[in-house]
Amino acid sequence: MPFYQAASDQRINNQATHREGCAQLREAGSQSRPHSQEIDRDKPGDSVTGSLLVLCNEFPDQDDTQPSCIFIKEQVAALAHFWERIHVLVPYPAGLEWKRHVRYRSYDMTDNVSVSFVRYHNPLFPFCWYHWKHAWLTHEIHTIGSWLQRSRIEPRLIHAHFTWPSGVAASILAQRRSIPFVITEHSHNMEPLLTMPHGVFLHAWSEADALVRVSNAQANEWERACGREILRIPNGFDAALMRPGDRKNARRQLGLPQERRLILNVAVLREYKGHRYLLEAMALLADRCTDVDCVIVGSGHLLNSLRQQVSNLGLEGRVCFAGLEPHKSLPDWFAACDVFCLPSLAESFGIVQLEAMACGRPVVATRNGGSESVVTDSDVGLLCEPADSQGLACTLLKALQTDWKEHRIVAHAQQFTWFSNAQQYMKLFQRILDSS
Repeated sequence: MPFYQAASDQRINNQATHREGCAQLREAGSQSRPHSQEIDRDKPGDSVTGSLLVLCNEFPDQDDTQPSCIFIKEQVAALAHFWERIHVLVPYPAGLEWKRHVRYRSYDMTDNVSVSFVRYHNPLFPFCWYHWKHAWLTHEIHTIGSWLQRSRIEPRLIHAHFTWPSGVAASILAQRRSIPFVITEHSHNMEPLLTMPHGVFLHAWSEADALVRVSNAQANEWERACGREILRIPNGFDAALMRPGDRKNARRQLGLPQERRLILNVAVLREYKGHRYLLEAMALLADRCTDVDCVIVGSGHLLNSLRQQVSNLGLEGRVCFAGLEPHKSLPDWFAACDVFCLPSLAESFGIVQLEAMACGRPVVATRNGGSESVVTDSDVGLLCEPADSQGLACTLLKALQTDWKEHRIVAHAQQFTWFSNAQQYMKLFQRILDSS
């Protein structure tokens, strides 16, 4: 019998006990207004004894020069306030460093959070990321199990980010070790998971003590696919880093002109981020708004084609590609702009919108599945349809002509801090631990 068809009676009973409280947890989360609070590591407070194992296949390096999945790192920093110990485990196949031109090194985030990058040999990489899943899991689970044994770590709970492969691996490890686990799904497009869900996905979803989606995007479809409730816990932002700044000073530091109006985009240069539509919208605005420029912060394989599009549209001098910037420098970019734009075709949430709002800047975004959970008030931003250059141009023009109130935008963002996110997760974790 395939391992994903086996079920533990004890875990099923524990899940039944836990699910009775899921509705109460969701209701409590919706009634309580999250608030901003910086985490003081020296401040005494109650914490869960034992350790939390965070399992993911992407994580930033110590200096955040490779900021992939930095939202997981920021959430872990907030959760560290509530746990005695957190171990972040990032298994990766040999060859990934060469493919991505990076070097992974383990490090300690804080005195109670360690990050371990564990390399293993997988002859299937990089050809079979979405195929031959059983063979792939054999390598990954063996690596994780060996690391746990060497480290002599017995986590009380596993928090896996993304269904594949971390969530699936967590389901097997949790069953073998009789510990609870939670899967948080961040994928901007769950269609590949939901259209023809693999058996290992269904196993992981059925065995998990809780499934969490960061927004309503495709959450209903996920509920139908796995036949159980999906909790919604929104992402957050780093309230200690993302704060309003002076526009003139920011532009002076970044070498940007003071007299121009600036539209900012911060995103990886991939198709689903919708940059082509932003450039087309800029072309439509060019004649009507001669003082408006656009800066795109980010890197990716579309850079050359987007530069060619800028040339074809005659936008040289009006659009600047700033490249990949350190995450800690983003507040200056947000402060420098007049409007932040996220023209994505699909988003699971879109944390960068919150970061822009926390710095006091209005957001123009598309109805991409995630932005609707962030831009919920016309006092903080505007929404338009995705893949509609003319609609985006009209919405950007309206945003540029609106007298925005910075304090209202900042107050809206303060609902979504990582500390409030961690509080909601801790309610969930504690309920699971109490029922285990």
